[in-house]
Amino acid sequence: MSTRAPVATIVIPCYEAGQTVRSALGSALAQTLTDIEILVVDDGSTVDPVPEDLTEDPRVIVDRRAHNTGYAGVTNHANARARGRW
Repeated sequence: MSTRAPVATIVIPCYEAGQTVRSALGSALAQTLTDIEILVVDDGSTVDPVPEDLTEDPRVIVDRRAHNTGYAGVTNHANARARGRW
């Protein structure tokens, strides 16, 4: 991945949501703005909710957290990791 910051970061927080994550990633990857990073934060799911075929795109970053911290914890973590200007 490039060290240059992308224009925008799309954050997808998830917990036990495999099909929803597939749909959200597909939508994010289909955007016309391509200078993006897509940060998927898995908040301690017991089953991997992130489809492997969609993580091959270098714009997709998967951050798996060990314990479920809830929406506020995931959002704060994602905001700290996001590199995009928007």
